[in-house]
Amino acid sequence: MRTEFQKPTLMPSHSRPVQAVAQALIHGAMVQTWGFSRPTDCDRVTQMDRVTHYYEPAPLGRVFAHEQRMVIGTTVNMWLFEHLMELRAGEPLGPLIGARNASEPGWVGQLVSARAGNRRWVVPRKLLFWRMPAIGPRPGLRDLPRLAVGLVATAFSLVVAVAANVRLKQGSAAGYW
Repeated sequence: MRTEFQKPTLMPSHSRPVQAVAQALIHGAMVQTWGFSRPTDCDRVTQMDRVTHYYEPAPLGRVFAHEQRMVIGTTVNMWLFEHLMELRAGEPLGPLIGARNASEPGWVGQLVSARAGNRRWVVPRKLLFWRMPAIGPRPGLRDLPRLAVGLVATAFSLVVAVAANVRLKQGSAAGYW
């Protein structure tokens, strides 16, 4: 039997960008699972009404590299969380992870290689289209700008995802970010 892992609820799901989840996922997961020792308890993380990030302007190359790190980090984190929850340790896993890091420094890379396996595509599909806006059943003219921006952003996400997928398949992604 497999325990399903739910994302931390740091922002309302309708406004939560994937990158914000990736950045907070490890901390939220540790809190919600008592150090990966119990099933997920979403009530252990407080949900804020509104969270805002401010970013400095950056050249497209830096944005691309950042986005690629986020996709790789999110994918590797998902695999790590699944692995840690499968251990069903019954106690916080911090000491076990520390001991494993000391005795087997490449274990995360081995996990990434094993999870990627011989699959052609390893990036989760939900990371591909999350920038596409939800358009109602009867779109109007007011939806066109959002749709246009969503299409451009989604195309960018697809290019980033292809690059991240290549890096994940090469086996060099475990230490990339």
